[in-house]
Amino acid sequence: MKAIQPMNSSVKEATCSSVPSVFMPMFAEQVRNGWMAKHRGYAEVFSKHDLTADNLRTTMKRVLENKSFASNAARITTFFNDKVMHPLEEGAHYVNRLLKYGGRMPEFFYPRAITRDYLTYLNLDLFMIPLLAVIIVSY
Repeated sequence: MKAIQPMNSSVKEATCSSVPSVFMPMFAEQVRNGWMAKHRGYAEVFSKHDLTADNLRTTMKRVLENKSFASNAARITTFFNDKVMHPLEEGAHYVNRLLKYGGRMPEFFYPRAITRDYLTYLNLDLFMIPLLAVIIVSY
């Protein structure tokens, strides 16, 4: 069992290791991550406002003794790891491809918006033409 602060990498670590967890969210997206893990059945969320030794012990004991947390964690891990290519192999593939092209990918790998000016990128030119027409007609 892991008792962690549910930042994105910690949730991923708990998911990949198929370990039931106790989350104590502190701020930002951690509340969502903790409740998502609880909804999936492999974690328990512990409020920072209820932090006492007794409450923490009871929550951890509940997660350790209830086997459904462990089975749900194992089930979620199989879903999470069910990929066409292992993440390490995928990363090596992209690095090798980058090295093959001398550190910069060929042009067709990049979106065309990179080379556009700021007005065109934000489509402001499309809005400026009707606005200009309205201004001219109103005078």
